[in-house]
Amino acid sequence: MQIVEGGTSTERAELSKYFFTISGIYKRAIIHYATFLSYAWIVVPYLKHDTGRTKPV
Repeated sequence: MQIVEGGTSTERAELSKYFFTISGIYKRAIIHYATFLSYAWIVVPYLKHDTGRTKPV
């Protein structure tokens, strides 16, 4: 509890690695949040500049 409340970032990283190796639930939660944004897709339309038209639409 001391590391969580007032430990250094190195100590917290070591604690996180420890829980990652021994706890399947913690491991799944970390992997889920680490890859969460990579599953969100945004569709952006591609505008083609060379349409062959002589007048603007």
